[in-house]
Amino acid sequence: MTGAPSAPGIDLPLMLAPLADFTDAAFRLVCRQSGADRAYTEMVSAAALAHGHAATRFLLETLPGEGPVGCQIFGADVREIAHAAPAPAAAADAGSPMPAGGGLFV
Repeated sequence: MTGAPSAPGIDLPLMLAPLADFTDAAFRLVCRQSGADRAYTEMVSAAALAHGHAATRFLLETLPGEGPVGCQIFGADVREIAHAAPAPAAAADAGSPMPAGGGLFV
């Protein structure tokens, strides 16, 4: 824990959730420097990564000093998800409520 403020008597990590159009590398770095213990990228499409979509790849870029960054990769084609996920993948979320298919959290 970085010493960020929390509710009295509760010692939990402060996490920056993935927010579409907000959680780019600069925003995550500012949040980490302001006390966030963990930060995540926006959700990224496995299909877009598999097809080399530059704007989607940009969502996974990190800055020096950001520390570990979590990412959520989603898709319906397991081959695209496997291709897109950095190794080693931490956990697969096969129970995702998304109608397009399961997701992968790495």
